[in-house]
Amino acid sequence: MASTDAILLHQKMTLHPLCCEYLISNGAIDLTFGIIQKFQHDDVTLQILLKVTRNICRWTNLLQTRLAQALHFQNVDPLSGIVKDPEPYLHSRIYWDKHFWDAHVDLILKSTLECENDDLLVEWLGVLNNLTRDDLPAGVQWSDMLDDYKLRAVDIFQRLVLEQCHDDIKLELIIWFGELCSSKECSYWLASNDLLNIVHSVFLDQQDSEMKLQILHIYEHCLLFEMTRLQVLGGEGE
Repeated sequence: MASTDAILLHQKMTLHPLCCEYLISNGAIDLTFGIIQKFQHDDVTLQILLKVTRNICRWTNLLQTRLAQALHFQNVDPLSGIVKDPEPYLHSRIYWDKHFWDAHVDLILKSTLECENDDLLVEWLGVLNNLTRDDLPAGVQWSDMLDDYKLRAVDIFQRLVLEQCHDDIKLELIIWFGELCSSKECSYWLASNDLLNIVHSVFLDQQDSEMKLQILHIYEHCLLFEMTRLQVLGGEGE
């Protein structure tokens, strides 16, 4: 069983992109989730493990963004410093064929919705908002997964947005909503469950500029889709 010192070392290592690549190539994601399930009742150790997971997930998110740029320009420069050898990434589906996260996405979402510890919840949300559609199991969309937990998800989301929860938690949730709203189906899911109206009420009362910026990011996505455009505009095109 991994010691706390070893987990802390891995946390520090995952702050460096090339260390993330090395750890992932050696099965770190599956190993970490195996340890997470062993430490479910040890909040201190679990929080460190989630920080490790969040750092790795942040790297895979960055890799996907840089890889899209590299493929578009057929130039390895965007991958410099992110991976040790960029060439194989440019000439194959080396990232997407690995399916790093798809076996764990359901556990991540379920654990987020069931978490009652604020320190752990902010980490679970941080993992979620770094996952992309390409990290989901084949043929599955976020709207499908949210439907599986609909009542629980809507209740938790409404409570976290409306109640006086920790600002970091609320911000992480709003960031995730922004990622979800890049999908037409998820934008409609949020709108049909009255969550866009709740986000709008937060925007009107919000003083924090970062929170406002993230909510504007949600609006930007929702305005692209006819089914959510009028709700963002207030129904009257104002």
